[in-house]
Amino acid sequence: AQLEIVPLIKRKSRRIFIFMGLPHRHKNNITSAMDKIQEIYKNHILAILELSKKGTNLLLDGDFGSFEKELVETLNDLHDKLCVCMINKTMNDPLFEEKIKEIGSCEGVTNLSKRKVSVQFKTGNKCIVESYYGKRRNCKVKIDRHIGLTYLGFVKKASPSYLSISSLVSVLCPSFDIGQQLMIEMGINGQYNRIRDLSLTLGNLVFNQGIRAVISSEESMKGKRVVVMIDGGRSRTRLRQEELTSKGNPKFSTECLPRNLGGKEVKVVVIQVLDEAGKVDKKVNLPIYDITVGHIENSMAKLTEALLLLNVSAAKEVQFISDGATCFWNRIATAFDLAKVPQSKITYTLDYYHAVEHLSALLNSITDLKETERKKYFVALKQDLWTGQIEQLIKKVKLFCKEKAVAIKDKLKTEIAYFEKHQNRMNYKLFRHQKWLCGSGAVESAIRRIINLRFKAPSSFWLEEHLEPLAFLRAAFLSGRWNILLHNIKY
Repeated sequence: AQLEIVPLIKRKSRRIFIFMGLPHRHKNNITSAMDKIQEIYKNHILAILELSKKGTNLLLDGDFGSFEKELVETLNDLHDKLCVCMINKTMNDPLFEEKIKEIGSCEGVTNLSKRKVSVQFKTGNKCIVESYYGKRRNCKVKIDRHIGLTYLGFVKKASPSYLSISSLVSVLCPSFDIGQQLMIEMGINGQYNRIRDLSLTLGNLVFNQGIRAVISSEESMKGKRVVVMIDGGRSRTRLRQEELTSKGNPKFSTECLPRNLGGKEVKVVVIQVLDEAGKVDKKVNLPIYDITVGHIENSMAKLTEALLLLNVSAAKEVQFISDGATCFWNRIATAFDLAKVPQSKITYTLDYYHAVEHLSALLNSITDLKETERKKYFVALKQDLWTGQIEQLIKKVKLFCKEKAVAIKDKLKTEIAYFEKHQNRMNYKLFRHQKWLCGSGAVESAIRRIINLRFKAPSSFWLEEHLEPLAFLRAAFLSGRWNILLHNIKY
C-alpha cells in the first residue's frame, strides 16, 4: 500500500502542501524523504521475500526459532532505518527549525546548528541522525544541548521506548545484570552501565516531580471513599567515605544500619478507593504508591501534596489505616488539616492484625501462665478485639492479673497501654458495618513487592540517592501507572 501511495503524493499539486500546512517551496525536501522511505520499504520487502524462502527450509527442519530470530533482526533493521529517515526528515523541516529555535531561546540554549549524533531506538542499536545542537547554554539550565532530540522525547540520546524498557528491566529484574540478559533475549541490545544509567536518570526525573509524576491531570477523589495507608519497610544502605581504596575508588560504610535487620527505613504510602460494598476495584481506580527514604517529615509532606492534588478534601469519606507507630499517628491529623480534609470525614483505624500481635505479646509477657490457659484466654480476648470491645478486653486482663497476683509492669504494662491508647481506633465491628477495611494488607503487600523483592536482597547495599528513584519507578509500574509516568515526564 505504501509503494502505491508514495508516487501519488509526489504527483500532487501545490494544494496538498497548503492543506498540510507546509510551504510549497519545501516540496522537494518532502519528495526526497518519501523517496528514501519508498526505497527502504522496497529493500526490506525483498529481504523478507528472501527470508521466506530460507524460512521454508528452516521449518522443514523443525527450526522455527531460527526463523523467528532472523525475522526479528530484519524487522528491527527496518524499524531503525525508518526512525532515522523520519528524524532527519523532521529536522530538515523549516517549521520544526522555527519551533526548536523558539524553545531553545526560552530554555537558554542558543546558537543552534545541526550535528550528527549517535542515538538508540527501541532495538538498542546505535544509529546516526542529525539533531539541532546548542553551542551555548545558560549555566543555570540543565537541559541537554541536543535540544532537537530532547523535544522529541529522547533522554541521554535514548528514545522513549528504549528508556522505558531499560528502566523496567532495571527495577523489575533481581539485578541490572539479569536485566541486561533479558533485553538481549528479547532481541534488544543493552549494556549493563547504559541501562543502569538510564534507569537512574528517569528515576531522578520523575522523583523530583514528586507524586505529580504518577497522577493524571483529570484524576480526582471527589465524591469517592478513599483509604490512605502508610507503613515502613527496610533496605540495606551504604554511605560513601572520603577515604579512597588503593585503586582510587571511594570506600563505603554501612554504619546507617539500625537494629539487627539493618537498613534505612522506606516509608510507603498507599491510596486506594473503595466502592460502597467496601471492595477495592483497581480497574476503575488505580492505587497510588509513594516512596520516601529518610525522615518521616518528608513522607508526610509528600502525602499532604498527594491529598491536595487528588482533591481528597472533596471525597465522600476517608479512612486512615496504620500500625501503632507513633511517628505516623502523631503527624497524620496535621497532614489532613493541611490538605483541608475535614476531620468529620475521617475514620482512623489501627490495623487489626498488628493489634492481634500485640495481644499475643501481652499474654506472652505473663510468664506464669500455662500454655493451655494462654490459648484459652487468647481466643476469648481475640473475640473481644474483633467485636471492638476494647474496654472489656482491658478489664479482663487487669482482673486476671489481680486474681493471679501478677504485677502490671514492664512489658505487660506497655502492652496494656497500647490498647488503651488506640481504643477508639479498634472499633472493628463498627468499621465492618460501615464497609471500611480492618487491615492494612495493601500497604504490607506493597512493601513486599516494591522493596523486599528488589531492594532487600542478601548482601545487597544501596546508596540512598539510588534507592529512592528506582523504588519510585518500581512502585509506579506495580501500581499500573507506568504509562501515566511516561506521559508526565518533564525535562
